[in-house]
Amino acid sequence: MNKENQKEIKAQKSDVFENSFKVDLVDSCTIDNGIISLSKVDEKRAELAYLELNEYPSFFIPASGSGSRMFKFLFEWLKDKIDTEDVQS
Repeated sequence: MNKENQKEIKAQKSDVFENSFKVDLVDSCTIDNGIISLSKVDEKRAELAYLELNEYPSFFIPASGSGSRMFKFLFEWLKDKIDTEDVQS
């Protein structure tokens, strides 16, 4: 992985874990409501493209980042072991 990619990954991690954002959930994700459904051909094409990269992800950041922010209190609990009302619920 080159230095530019490493710099971009570090910046993305910072955006997700070091900033506070409020997320107002309005609906659950379903097919055609935030989730796309691939045909079997497109699914296979995506799988082959991934395998051809010959790289393995070491860190996953959801496309919107809201998943990480939604569970930020759990990451904080894992790191600092501080029980909060959110952890107790």
